[in-house]
This record gives sequence, C-alpha cells and structure tokens, in this order.
Amino acid sequence: MRTEDTPVIDRNIKPDPPPVPHFERTYDIPSYPSAPDPGEAIPSPPQTPSTAPVGQHHLTSYATPATPIANTTDQLPPNTGAMVQTLVSACMRLLQAQADDSKMRLEYLRRREEREEADSRTRMEMEKKRQEREVADSERLLQNAKMKPKSELATELLSNPNVDSSVKAAASDYLKKLFAND
Repeated sequence: MRTEDTPVIDRNIKPDPPPVPHFERTYDIPSYPSAPDPGEAIPSPPQTPSTAPVGQHHLTSYATPATPIANTTDQLPPNTGAMVQTLVSACMRLLQAQADDSKMRLEYLRRREEREEADSRTRMEMEKKRQEREVADSERLLQNAKMKPKSELATELLSNPNVDSSVKAAASDYLKKLFAND
C-alpha cells in the first residue's frame, strides 16, 4: 500500500545513458606535390574509341569492349518531325503574340502621350488666359482707382453753385467721356 509519504515509482522510465566520451577524428591527408617531377611522364587523358589512335589507348587493360554507337536517327521517336513542327509553330505563335503585344503597348503609349500633350497645351492656354485676365483686371482696377477721385471732383464741381459755368461744362464733358468709354 502506498501512503502519502512514499514516492511513486514508475517502472517504465529508463535512467539516462552514461555520457559518451568525446573523440576527435583526425584525417591523414597525404600531401601532393604541386607540380610533377620533370622526369615523370604525364599520362594523356583518356580518349574515346572514335578519336583514339589504334593500339595507343593507354587504358586498354581497363577498357570495356567497345559498343557500336547507334545512328542518331535510330534513337529518335517516329513522330519527331511532327513534334519539332509543333514546337516551332508554338514558338512562332509566342513570338507573334509578343510582337502584337508590343505593338499594342506602343500604340497605347503613343495615344497616351498625345493625350497628355493635348492636356498640357490646354492647361497652358487656360493658364495664359487666366494670367491675361488677371493683368486686365489689375489694369482696370488701377485705372478705376485713378479715375475715381477725378470723377468725384467733377461731380462735386457740378453740384457746387459757386463754380463758374465754363468749369461746370468741362466737368460735364469729362463725365460724359468717362461714361461713354464704359
């Protein structure tokens, strides 16, 4: 029986394995000379059976018996011509589609440039007209500012009974000219 003071022992738990000693692995790498000895013959690279001179292949003892090379036309499937034609046709369609796409893009860019140039011209013309209007308004305001005191003086002269009739006639003529120009 188990009491509250006794520990629970689980029999399925295995103790940790003992630590493994660490070993460094060393490699024995032989040093090779960087250049062969001048007296040592350098073997030529292996040659394929088609390019090796007869009887001079230096690996003849290790060579496997030569197998005849099959004609390249024998290795191609019978429908190769159709496959090549299909591939060429697909490539031509792709190139044509790319050319058409490029033409459409170029046309779109040309139209957009024309539209932007027209908009720019319109904006410049509107800006020029606005500036001309502002200049004309400022000139008119300046001219009105100059005429206002003169017209007020002419009006005062006409309303004053003590002013000579020739001065009244001149003021009247000035106001007539002023109102005729507007």
